[in-house]
Amino acid sequence: MDLQRGPDGAQVSGSALVEMITVLAKRGASPEDIGRAVAAFTGVPSAAAPALPPPSKTLRELWTLYSQVRGPELSSWADMQHRGEVVLAAEIEVDGQRMIVGDIPASHLSVHHLDAYRAKRRLENTVRYGRPTTPALRNREVSVLCSICSWAVKHKHLQFSPIRGAPMETEDNVREVVVTDEQAFDFASKCARAGDRTTAALTLLLHGSGLRLAEGQQLQLTDIDEERLLAEVRRSTAKGKKARLAPMSAVALAAIKAMPTWPGKRWVFENQVTGKPVSKRALTKRFDRMRERFNFAGANGEMVWRHDLRRTHITLHVRSGADRDTVKKGSGHATDAAFKRYNVTSVDDLMAARRVRDEELLSKLKEMTRKDAHRSESSFLHVLLSAAQAHSTEGK
Repeated sequence: MDLQRGPDGAQVSGSALVEMITVLAKRGASPEDIGRAVAAFTGVPSAAAPALPPPSKTLRELWTLYSQVRGPELSSWADMQHRGEVVLAAEIEVDGQRMIVGDIPASHLSVHHLDAYRAKRRLENTVRYGRPTTPALRNREVSVLCSICSWAVKHKHLQFSPIRGAPMETEDNVREVVVTDEQAFDFASKCARAGDRTTAALTLLLHGSGLRLAEGQQLQLTDIDEERLLAEVRRSTAKGKKARLAPMSAVALAAIKAMPTWPGKRWVFENQVTGKPVSKRALTKRFDRMRERFNFAGANGEMVWRHDLRRTHITLHVRSGADRDTVKKGSGHATDAAFKRYNVTSVDDLMAARRVRDEELLSKLKEMTRKDAHRSESSFLHVLLSAAQAHSTEGK
């Protein structure tokens, strides 16, 4: 932006002017108030003050452009697309006026609109599962609007984002559910006996590797190093867009090997008809169905959520004596700058951490097979133990 002249003749930075407008917009100032502030800031009479930008494209129009450009680049696009459609179709009321979010010009968006949307959603249930909305979900939905506006600024559809830095709700979603090894084995065994080896494998994979659901869902058979018992998480799948190696237990590999297979199978969790990965939603629904059927609860008695298995893997790894930085490296969690600069975790470190947990897992699996009511050599736990022992020996 060109420099403006202040009332004392001094030059005023254009970036400072934009910053001031951004702050006022975040506070919910009206266009008229912003215009008067611009006039006072620049020393230009209000009648001759620089005109505010004309109404921009609507949020719906920007969303269409954003979808065409960003959609193909995002591995989590299906979820974001769903959230975007929910937000843009919502009807809200601001200052007595009712409006559809998607019809609002992006340049006129303010925190008042975000607050009105949140207030509306607090009274609603989720579209997919019919549950009350949570602060985390509402934050993700509002973040869609933030992403649209930031993208629009970058591509010059907007002069600045009117909701840049908008405050988010406090998320009270910390869970302390840890699943013991015996509970995970028992649940997987019940799923297998019920004919659902997909959920059995998913449970033991997340429990034995700490992968996120999307990372497990997109895992290809060729991504698994069976000799070293490591799973390659591709950059396109990783949450932070950074490829990594994740140690996986011999039990997890054995459970994957026990799944149905066919010629040309590419994905660990593959739809045989389409040849594509089973969707995250389908995997979650299967897991939830089995959880309710078998009352799958953690050590504290709370029902297990799918993501609790990742938390369990990390928690039990640390409790087993594995180095925390090594566990962070394998789980893909963000780290501080010092860790990135000075701590180097080798593949040998990952494998050593995996061996610590493997020994613990195999010991408990052996004990469970001795107590297994289905003592046949063909029972799921016996087959799992035999294969896991073989894989663990190979992975030494």
